[in-house]
Amino acid sequence: MENFINSASNIPVIDGVVQIKSTLLASQQVISSTNRLLLPDYKTVISNHLDGSDVLSNTEINTFLASTALLHCLDGWGYLSHAIDGLISGDSRIAIHLGYYSELRASMSFLSSEGIGIFNNGYISADATNSIQRNPSRDRVTATSINASTHQFIWNSLDTWINSIVKPSNPSDLLGVFTVDGKNFNDWLTHFPYTSPNSGILVLKNWLSSWNFDINHFKKDREVRNIVSYQTPNLNVSQNIYTLNQNIDKLNSFWDILEPSGNNRFQLLDKYLLRELLRIIYDQQTNSVKLANTFESLVRKTITNMGLTVQQSFVNFMISHDQHDLFVESFNTTIDPATNSLNPLSVIARATLMLRISTGSVSHILNSGGMTKEDLDFVWDKYGLENGFWTTGDLPENFISLWEDIKDEVEVVTTWANTKKPDLDLHTIYNDVSVPYSLNFFKQFHRAGLWGMSI
Repeated sequence: MENFINSASNIPVIDGVVQIKSTLLASQQVISSTNRLLLPDYKTVISNHLDGSDVLSNTEINTFLASTALLHCLDGWGYLSHAIDGLISGDSRIAIHLGYYSELRASMSFLSSEGIGIFNNGYISADATNSIQRNPSRDRVTATSINASTHQFIWNSLDTWINSIVKPSNPSDLLGVFTVDGKNFNDWLTHFPYTSPNSGILVLKNWLSSWNFDINHFKKDREVRNIVSYQTPNLNVSQNIYTLNQNIDKLNSFWDILEPSGNNRFQLLDKYLLRELLRIIYDQQTNSVKLANTFESLVRKTITNMGLTVQQSFVNFMISHDQHDLFVESFNTTIDPATNSLNPLSVIARATLMLRISTGSVSHILNSGGMTKEDLDFVWDKYGLENGFWTTGDLPENFISLWEDIKDEVEVVTTWANTKKPDLDLHTIYNDVSVPYSLNFFKQFHRAGLWGMSI
C-alpha cells in the first residue's frame, strides 16, 4: 500500500489537464467517450495494460485522473447541498447519508488530483513517469479483501498518504491553495518566525485526518452505513439535536464563512485556517521562545516581513480565541450510544472543510495545466443549468456573482426563522408563502463550488 500511494504523483494529472485542453475541449469533452477506463470491464483493461497485451495511452490515464478530480469535486458540492436540504426538511438519516457521500467525493477528488484513481472496487495510481499500478496486495491494506469495500480503500489511501513522509511530493502545492490577503500559506509560513520545515504540512495532514472522520468511522462498520442508507426511515437513526431555527442559524454562519471576497474565494474561511495554523505552530515552540515572544508580536512581525500594512482589526482577529460554528461542529465526533449515529450538522461541517481542500487541489491542477474558466464554460454551463443557478444563455462571467445573486435571500431566510423562535417547524415553512422562494436559494451551497474554482 505504501508504494502504491508514495509513487503516485500529480504530474500526470497536470499533464492530463494539458491534454484535455489540447485535444478534447474542441468537442466539449473533459474525458473522451472512447477512453477505455470508462468501460464496465475496466479491471480487464488495467490488467491488459499491466501485462503489456493492450497498453493504455498516457492520454487515457492522465485525462481520466484530471477529469475525475474535477467531477468528483463538483459532485461533492452537490451532495453537500442535498444533505442540507435533508437537514432542513427534518430528515437526519438523509442528511447524514448525503453529508457522508459529500465528504467521500471530496476525498476521491483529492486523491485523483494526487494521481490516485478510484473505481468501484478497483484502483490505480500514476507516477511521475506515467507508469501505473493497480490494486495493492491485500495483506498491505487489511485482512479483508479490498475489493469488498471501496469506502475502506479510500480511507486506507488517505491514511497512508497522511502518514507518508514523502507526501505531498511538493508541499508548496497544497499550502498554496489557501490564500489570505493575496498571500498563500507558503508566504505566511515563510515569514512566520520559528516555523520549522514541514510544520505547516503536518498541521494540514492532521486536518485531513479530522475532516475525514466520517469515512474512517463508517468504513469500520458497514452495517451502520447501511442502516443510515437503507433501513426504514426514522428507525435506529439519530434525531436532530438542534431545532430547525438553530440549524438555519448555523447554516447561515456557514454561508458567512464561505462568502467570497474579491480574488480570495474563501477569504474568511482561510483566515480562520491561517489563525489555527499559526497558533498551533506557536504553541509547539519552546517555553523560552514563547516567553520572549507573544503570539501577537509574531503575527505583527509576519505581516511586516511580508510588506503588508499591519491592521489592528486583522491582528485582533488573529489573536482571538473565538470559534466559528463550522469548526465547532467539525470537532464534534460524538456518537449517539443508542443509535451509533452522528450529529448530521457535524458531518456536513467536515464535508464542507474537506471540499475546501479538494476545490483548492482541483484549482491547482487546472491552473498548472493552463486551463481557464472560459475553456470549461461548457462544464460550468451544464452544471449551472442542471442546478438552477441560471437560465440558458446566462452563464456568469464571474462566479462570485453567484453569491451576489443569493446573499439577500440567505438573510431573508435567517431573519424570518429568527422571528419564529422557538416554534419553527416544517408545517410553518410549508404554509408560509413568504419564505419558500428564498429557502430554495438558501440550500444551494453547491454554488460555492463554482466560485471556489479560482481559475
